[in-house]
Amino acid sequence: MKNVADIYPLTPVQAGMLFHSLAQTTDQIAPSARAGVYVNQFTCQLTGELTPDWLQQAWQQTVAHHAVLRTAVLWEGLDQPLQVVREQVIVPWQQLDWRALSVSARSHQLSDFLQRDRTQGFDFAKAPLLRLAHIQLTDETYQFIWSSHHLLYDGWSLLLIWQDVLTCYAALSDGKTAVLAAVRPYRDYVAWQQKQDPSAAETFWKGQLQGFVEPTPLPAAQTGHITTGQPYRRQSVKLSVELTSQLSTLARSHRLTMNTLVQGAWALLLHHYSDHAQVTYGSVVSGRPATLRGVELMVGLCINTLPVQVVVDLEQSLIPWLQARLQKLLTLRNYEATPLTEIQRWSDMPQGNELCVSI
Repeated sequence: MKNVADIYPLTPVQAGMLFHSLAQTTDQIAPSARAGVYVNQFTCQLTGELTPDWLQQAWQQTVAHHAVLRTAVLWEGLDQPLQVVREQVIVPWQQLDWRALSVSARSHQLSDFLQRDRTQGFDFAKAPLLRLAHIQLTDETYQFIWSSHHLLYDGWSLLLIWQDVLTCYAALSDGKTAVLAAVRPYRDYVAWQQKQDPSAAETFWKGQLQGFVEPTPLPAAQTGHITTGQPYRRQSVKLSVELTSQLSTLARSHRLTMNTLVQGAWALLLHHYSDHAQVTYGSVVSGRPATLRGVELMVGLCINTLPVQVVVDLEQSLIPWLQARLQKLLTLRNYEATPLTEIQRWSDMPQGNELCVSI
């Protein structure tokens, strides 16, 4: 308790991640260490003149600046899980030198390192829930690995963290002390979320999901190609510069967003494969309310997943249909802080079924 700066509850999204992380145990990790899908790995190559000690100090200063990066989570013996902000933490830093290895050996070594690091997981009771590795590959090439638990922050926060790290590194290289901008602490977001009116959200979501009793299946789910526990596979498709420009022009000319175009395309795809006139999928939202001043510079986990229902009428013109989608997405913003577990409880979906198969 001598090293405690603050204590407050988890948000519903954090609590959900904690629950699923605690439920994911394997024979390869100790019971106190949690791996799984919520362990994030960011890795990149850095080229040029670099002073590892300054980079390490820059990260230490950044973690000291943001309370959420010094947070542990306690739950055993408590009525509800709590996040405990430590006054001071030491950021785990691993320094390796692989310059003597061949290119092929370095590639295999890196692959093994990333796999071991992911399997290692995190002990929620020990802050920080992140660790760093800096590997020298050649005289001016370095591999940087940043592993953390998703419970701490979202994708929006990544850029904010990197900006502070680079600011601190630049100051150290100039022999100066970095001056980081004041930021609103994550506990203010937790407090804001606790003040939301659940009755208004319940009325809205019950109206949205009335009569919804069956999730929209993915094609593989219908054909039985999905196997429980099967490792995921990834396929990336890049649109050409010309097509991307055409889509941007289309969106601007009709006062639409690219997000609306993508979600509209996904709804049409689900309709095509499921043959459902009304389809439902999950949409990840930033969850950063405009009414909370300074939230755009806050480091923390604010995202949420919301169910989106779309009626597909192939007789309707495309642009008016997309414009209606945009209006619906804008309406959802007023209730985007609602926990998905509560939304599911308010729906007519039979217990045990998922609201959204695809996100």
